[in-house]
Amino acid sequence: MSAKSALGERTVMTPPPRARQTRKIGRIIGRSVIYLVLIVGGSIFAFPFYWMLRTSLLRQDLVMAPGFQWIPKPVMWQNYVEVLRQGLVGDQSLLESFFISWVRNSLTVTLLAMLGDVVGSTVVAFGFSRVKFPGRDGIFLLVLATLMVPFHIVLVPQYVMFWKLGWIDTLWPLIVPFLGGRAIYIFVLRQFFMTLPIELDEAAMMDGAPRLRILFQIVVPLAKPAIGTVAAFSFIENWNEFLRPLIFLNSPHKLTLSIGVRWFVSQGGD
Repeated sequence: MSAKSALGERTVMTPPPRARQTRKIGRIIGRSVIYLVLIVGGSIFAFPFYWMLRTSLLRQDLVMAPGFQWIPKPVMWQNYVEVLRQGLVGDQSLLESFFISWVRNSLTVTLLAMLGDVVGSTVVAFGFSRVKFPGRDGIFLLVLATLMVPFHIVLVPQYVMFWKLGWIDTLWPLIVPFLGGRAIYIFVLRQFFMTLPIELDEAAMMDGAPRLRILFQIVVPLAKPAIGTVAAFSFIENWNEFLRPLIFLNSPHKLTLSIGVRWFVSQGGD
């Protein structure tokens, strides 16, 4: 079969029905294989979450018992109530339980530290990328050099400083160090800001816009993908932080979730 093009005498060959059907079957088989691989891969990655949920609903004497139950019998929803009641004394409110306190502490630390990372890193990166001042490149290299300093080297000086400030066993040591941003996030944002045309800043300055207005009304809206990436990485890093809370926090009700869960397990003797 053939048909003439409306734009000329060129002939367009139409594949026969059997060839079209063969291609359609091939596409269906290809997609089926892809979906099968995704389902198998997703199941493998989801299995640890299923195992965690299943174990949390077992009776304590059945956790290490021989055999395997895909669905716990009986289902012990009471386990979650007992976790929430951990740390309660007398008629205290449920909001004062250890677990609720750990979640609240983790959210407080994570959100405030993430806000400091994003705002501080954005402002500093803007200065290093869009503002010309003496020694800019040297100072930026000095900031990058801090990436080569392990955290364990500054741990003791930080502990002494926070102890003299009276911040030990508070959340401040987990928040304040990140209010000015971090070197890795400053580097990421600076590299992204440098890809934006500098003519945007010059045009805004000719209209009388100050630096901060240029940053928050021109640069930040254009850099939302990079800033969102920094916010996501900062949230994950601060939420999963283990060493700093372990060093600076002592009271059970002041722990973050990562340390609190470990404390809870140790109280159970496991």
